[in-house]
Amino acid sequence: MSSPSKAQILLTHLDWNIQHFEQILNNDKTDYYRDASIQRFCLVFDAAQKSLSALAEEKGKTIQSVDDCFQIAKEEKWTDETYDSVISDYQLVKDGFKPDLAETVYPRLSNHYSFFQKLYTTVSKGV
Repeated sequence: MSSPSKAQILLTHLDWNIQHFEQILNNDKTDYYRDASIQRFCLVFDAAQKSLSALAEEKGKTIQSVDDCFQIAKEEKWTDETYDSVISDYQLVKDGFKPDLAETVYPRLSNHYSFFQKLYTTVSKGV
């Protein structure tokens, strides 16, 4: 019995994070759940980046930046969606955020969830 690849393990973690992202988004909006949703978004983003990087390495590609991960996802047809807003929102909140910034990013989190869910579904079919 062979052990799972690094990408398969990371995809399992990505799936778990996406599921919890959905759960937190389904709560009534309070400051706590708003901030928790943004924090979960960052965890999903990190898990997606690691998964895409591992998948790219398996294909012999080199990753130099976050943009590279998502560009390879586009090239490999793992996503057909634009990911610029996902990256820009992550850059805004990854090192902490103030309430006014949270109010700006929070309304877009449902779209980001959909992006990650579609990405996971597509990628996991090929692994």
